[in-house]
Amino acid sequence: YSPAVDRGNDTSVLTNNGLTFVGYAPDLGWRDAAVPQYIITGVVTSSDGNTPISGATVAVGSDSVTTGADGSYTVILARPADAGTGTYTVEVSADDHDSDSASVTATSAAPARIVNFALADYTEINNPEDLAAAEAGDRVNVTVGLPAFNGSGAFDDNSVYVRTDPLTGYRLVVPASAGSVKGGDSVTFRGVVKRDENGKYVEVAEITSAAAGPAPRALGLTNTTLDTNVLVRVWGRVVAVNGDTFVIDNGSGGVIVIREKTTAPAIGSFAVVTGIASPSGVRAMEIL
Repeated sequence: YSPAVDRGNDTSVLTNNGLTFVGYAPDLGWRDAAVPQYIITGVVTSSDGNTPISGATVAVGSDSVTTGADGSYTVILARPADAGTGTYTVEVSADDHDSDSASVTATSAAPARIVNFALADYTEINNPEDLAAAEAGDRVNVTVGLPAFNGSGAFDDNSVYVRTDPLTGYRLVVPASAGSVKGGDSVTFRGVVKRDENGKYVEVAEITSAAAGPAPRALGLTNTTLDTNVLVRVWGRVVAVNGDTFVIDNGSGGVIVIREKTTAPAIGSFAVVTGIASPSGVRAMEIL
């Protein structure tokens, strides 16, 4: 027996010179079987349940391993001598996939537990047109930087806007846990395409990068026609205020402006609004 030989995830028991060794986990090495142990093992695959994910990181507390070519992993944990039961959180992450976790309980009577994971996949988007063509339910990993306009927390759902082509863009809903976006950032991100009454948007799971750059410029809206997901600027006199909406007369008719965290201007005042066009009006990101 040579401890220098990598036997992968071999869980056979070996005896050498009166010492008994059991199980090999990558980066952990052989462990003395005389020490009480819990063994957590399993396979990590893509969402189809069949395609193994190689190189995924599986962590249990401070112990972590990476999956092999077949997606398998084994974590061996030392069990406190006075503990008959141990409950652990197994966390797994892999590039271009959702992270996942599971709680597992091992006992002295059943110290080895099997925990398999099937991780949801993301489709890589490396040009803006592909994002524009994505449909609700698609999981996207946008690797091309898109310029962002941030209305300083104007929306209840923390939406920001990214430009995907000279005319249109996408609304991103960015929870605090996913990261932050500043106006002018060129961002890449992972998330799920969804749709509501204001059109398609991406619910962001993670902002993967944000680099300083120029913010997208809004298009001047000189009529009342609203194309969904266009960043527009409209200006004129405020002719009506009704709860969370107000109306601007831009010279060609009234444009409805929807506000959430922004403050409505007074009737009769002149206002300049930058926001995202939707079928119900302009969702205000900035009011001057």
